[in-house]
Amino acid sequence: MNRLFSNTYRLYYSLLLTFAGLILFMGYLGVNDAESFLMITLTFVVLGCGILFGILPALIFTLLMLFFIGSAMFFTELGHTNPFFTNQTLQDVVIWGAALLFFAISAGSLHERIKTMRQTIEQQKQAMKQFVAIDSTTGFDNAERMRLELSEEMKRAERYKQPFVFILLHIHYAAEFKSLYGEKEMQHLFQQLSNKIRESVRETDKKFRLSEERIGLLLTHTPEENVSVVLEKLKDKLKKHVLLNGREVTLTFHVCHLTSSSEYRTPEQFLEELEKEMMMNEL
Repeated sequence: MNRLFSNTYRLYYSLLLTFAGLILFMGYLGVNDAESFLMITLTFVVLGCGILFGILPALIFTLLMLFFIGSAMFFTELGHTNPFFTNQTLQDVVIWGAALLFFAISAGSLHERIKTMRQTIEQQKQAMKQFVAIDSTTGFDNAERMRLELSEEMKRAERYKQPFVFILLHIHYAAEFKSLYGEKEMQHLFQQLSNKIRESVRETDKKFRLSEERIGLLLTHTPEENVSVVLEKLKDKLKKHVLLNGREVTLTFHVCHLTSSSEYRTPEQFLEELEKEMMMNEL
């Protein structure tokens, strides 16, 4: 959080410095003819280039522009034709060139500050997701925590040869249920589901709310042959739900399960295979 405040302070400081420099330059130059307007317009182009693309592209663009303008001024003087800038002194043009370099650097600095701030905010979001690991409605761990727990359980299974089973429950028509009955009923549904699931599995088994319509169960120290008993308990407990108004509705689920195996080296491989098993059976 301190890093975010520090980056914010630096961003505001760079923005203030750039804005102050722009005001001073415009005050010095004045906008009273077409040449002054062109110079200020090109200044804003440099500012935009720096903010959008960073210091290096802005400096390259500025140096190329100054090179072409300087070459044009040189050849017009050499050919004794009308000067490129008729209403500006050489001092004004030199000051403008220096100002362009300043604005290219300051605007590019703004780009870097904004980029750093975005990265910091994203890191803070990820940290918050990992910190807030518990779903407030069910009391189950969230998807981030599930990946960590699955990784640890896979390591234990490989080390001690103790199998585990992961069960994935997908509620049919969860979005339609929420649309029809509202957010309050949706929360009540998951509260009741969490209570019934706790009654159906062991306290040591891990429970996860993965999304608005999915619940995951990590059954530790569980061989494949014991899964059917758990599934039968879940079927009996979960198929009926009583709404807040006392009305009873029937719920249906898609269910799949996968047993630990040495074939799956990472949680990603395990979850990918689990996803393939989804939609194969209906609870």
